[in-house]
Amino acid sequence: NGEYTYILKPFQSVEQKGSSETSSLGNWDKWTDNYTAMVFSNGKRCWGGPDRSCKVILVCGEKDEILDVQEPNKCEYTIKLKTPAACDDKFTKELEEKISSYEGN
Repeated sequence: NGEYTYILKPFQSVEQKGSSETSSLGNWDKWTDNYTAMVFSNGKRCWGGPDRSCKVILVCGEKDEILDVQEPNKCEYTIKLKTPAACDDKFTKELEEKISSYEGN
């Protein structure tokens, strides 16, 4: 959103970095939604609210890239992450073929 930078360390933590401070959005907790989303819990407590938490939704893509960050509820964040880790075998095979054709194999 321009105001913040988000630092995602899979299976470790998620942080929100502003101009003057960095806040924990949570530490690795568990998988959810049939292993298509990662849950990070027990982040920095919000002023007058709960501890921050974050759900990272994985979508198939050629490289790791944060596509979107939302705050649907106070101090509860959702990050959409594009990653090859979310791709099925068919996509992976197509990607390997594409890479091979670029390499001239």
